[in-house]
Amino acid sequence: MTTERHQLGDSLFSELPVAAGDHDHSGLVARDDFGSLESEAGIAPGNDDRMRGSHETPYALVGLRYTVSIFALGSSRCTVNTMAYPNKIDSRTIMDAAFALLEREGEDALTLRRLARDVGVTANALYRYFSSRDMLIAAAADAVAQRLYLAIEQAMAELPRDTDNKARVRKLLEVYSGFAERNPTLYRIFLGARREAASELPHPRYHELLWPMVVAIVEPLTGADDAPAAAVTLWGLLHGIWSLRQADVLGGKKPSEIDDYAFDALIQGLRALTT
Repeated sequence: MTTERHQLGDSLFSELPVAAGDHDHSGLVARDDFGSLESEAGIAPGNDDRMRGSHETPYALVGLRYTVSIFALGSSRCTVNTMAYPNKIDSRTIMDAAFALLEREGEDALTLRRLARDVGVTANALYRYFSSRDMLIAAAADAVAQRLYLAIEQAMAELPRDTDNKARVRKLLEVYSGFAERNPTLYRIFLGARREAASELPHPRYHELLWPMVVAIVEPLTGADDAPAAAVTLWGLLHGIWSLRQADVLGGKKPSEIDDYAFDALIQGLRALTT
């Protein structure tokens, strides 16, 4: 039994056992420094001095995980093609890539396989985070909800302390409507997540936190008893205007021409019902 060492760039594979006269290393598996299997590869057909077949032979690799493919096997050497990708990915990296994909190509393009390619990992790597496409969509929708939640939270925090209740509700309407108008693809994802998948997301779930936030903003204007119904009315108005605008049935009117009247009418109506 002899050994070979293979230097690839700056990374050094560990010794590979090679039986004398036998160089059939046609299937290799790269391992990271924790020893977990991450990729697999096989041999490309070739001439008589290339062996065919497939078996797994572990390589220890320091620093990076590699996808390894064997393209040629000689009497004592092998040629290896590698593709490196980072040891770790996180949910933020994945969501940033998901949002970029959604903006470029829309919801139909958002699949685990396509997203994995954009992130630079295998599709199996994403299954650690999402068990299905529905879970991926639900996670993307909740990330949109988080952006909207933080936008509303910041807008409320920036208002002067003596801002009256009508102005606070008006600001809520403006922030919510503006977010939906600027991010129509993301907002559509936000509306379309399956409830069953969303219920499996880890906490905090921002799509659940938005409701009590809106109710709390509306309540000083309407009173506690009427606040939930008022919040539903507010959401219905915002979703309705957005949907009509997306369907291009508003005759080309500017958002302000519709929004200003609608927002004023809603606020005055809420006040009238509670006085």
